[in-house]
Amino acid sequence: MIKAKKEFFHQIAGIEFVTISDIALPRLNDQWFHLFKSNASLHDIKNYIYRVERTQDPEPFKNDRYSNEDDQAGTSGRLPESNTISSNDNFLSILTPFLADGDKIELMIDRDYAIIRNFSRSEFHLFFMDTLGGFNLKTQRYTPEFQIAGKLRYIFSSFLNNHSAIMVHSSGIAINNRAALFIAPSNGGKTTVARHFSKQHVLNDDQVILRKRSQRVMANATPLGSMTAGPCSVELGGLFVLEKSDHFELNRLDKMAAITSMWSALPQDFQFYPIENRTRSFQFLYDICRNTPCYRMKFSRDYVDFDAVDHVMKKSNRL
Repeated sequence: MIKAKKEFFHQIAGIEFVTISDIALPRLNDQWFHLFKSNASLHDIKNYIYRVERTQDPEPFKNDRYSNEDDQAGTSGRLPESNTISSNDNFLSILTPFLADGDKIELMIDRDYAIIRNFSRSEFHLFFMDTLGGFNLKTQRYTPEFQIAGKLRYIFSSFLNNHSAIMVHSSGIAINNRAALFIAPSNGGKTTVARHFSKQHVLNDDQVILRKRSQRVMANATPLGSMTAGPCSVELGGLFVLEKSDHFELNRLDKMAAITSMWSALPQDFQFYPIENRTRSFQFLYDICRNTPCYRMKFSRDYVDFDAVDHVMKKSNRL
């Protein structure tokens, strides 16, 4: 096993995480993750992030493969076919014990990184070569930590199912001890809606964890976005599927449409999880949508009627 150099401890949604890495990960020490730091000695979920030494230097992009997008991103360089992680002897020697110990695992391999999820032990393993993300022409070095930061959503969501929880691509706010969850794809308005509300009551503007506790579904703050007031858990009061418009309007949403929107808001690699995990999560989503008021919310960039949002949640709670 590769010797780890860094350890990061966080409590999110009442679940204890430890992330062990042999490279610095600035994202796990930023202002949002700092709010969720933990001193617990026992951990529910363990994440391991390791660098695998490459055996050959990458070759630069040829002129016919170099694009304007590469230039704008300031990245270049690609791996020869013989130097992908799947052909790397160092990685293969690490992989062998995982395949032999009989645990339930899921393996995903790309050109310069590989992910192993051990569902028997709630362990996430990310192996990468330093070429991950390409060569930064501006800094004249490889910066894989930025690519890894982009995968934190998948790292922290992999085993929530074992704790009666799921992570939803959504923004969330707390209004009068009830959480309103706003669901939309990327650039669909989640952050815009959150910015209209008091920052002291924003769970997150991009990722919210729903967890069942004592027969109640609680919406939990996370550090996986650009806004959060810090650790907070509030009972779920309503689901609101966003639609950009020139005016504000709330309309009841049928349950099947709500389930479809929620299912699409789960992490993209969720489809590769064991069937029993997916089944449990679907049942959890189904129960949430069946028992929670669901609305389609039209809104403009300049105005969100949070009093109306609060009103429909209170009204449904009285029924």
